[in-house]
Amino acid sequence: MIVRVLLLRGQTEMGIAPSGVVMFFHSFRAVSTAAVLLLGVAAAGAGPGDPAAFVRTLYALPNLWADVTADEESRERYLAPSLAALVAANDGADEFNRLDYDPLTDSQDFEIADLAISTVEASGNRASVQVDFRNFGEAVSLTLELEASGDAWRLANIRYDAERSLTDDLEFMNEAQ
Repeated sequence: MIVRVLLLRGQTEMGIAPSGVVMFFHSFRAVSTAAVLLLGVAAAGAGPGDPAAFVRTLYALPNLWADVTADEESRERYLAPSLAALVAANDGADEFNRLDYDPLTDSQDFEIADLAISTVEASGNRASVQVDFRNFGEAVSLTLELEASGDAWRLANIRYDAERSLTDDLEFMNEAQ
């Protein structure tokens, strides 16, 4: 309120009516309070963001799956807890039961071209993202299933077709150990 008094005194000396200044400060305070409240609500409801953008970050990694699962920190950043547990269990598997392909390309080797990523469905803390590309000239289509964890998306599964998924493959291999 000291600022208001000083401004009122200065405004009076300059021939400006104090009532207009007081009204200006009341309006400014109301607008400022509303802006702070709106920013707080927006920040609280920000959520995990665009699911397709998360998937783009996965496909931007130079070594794709190898980078996603490089260490515990990477698995926590990119994978949902249930998928991270399956991957960790498979890390110690023998050579016959170890995941031997890159799940993000459904192949051992990859040379991705014509990458197209689009959100198919997003509801609450789940989303499905369609990924289409050419790998060594062959068309590939995958559906990545995501789960929201805090303020970020995490990969929960990859569907290769109606009958096969990454979690199915890992569960089968882990049971065979």
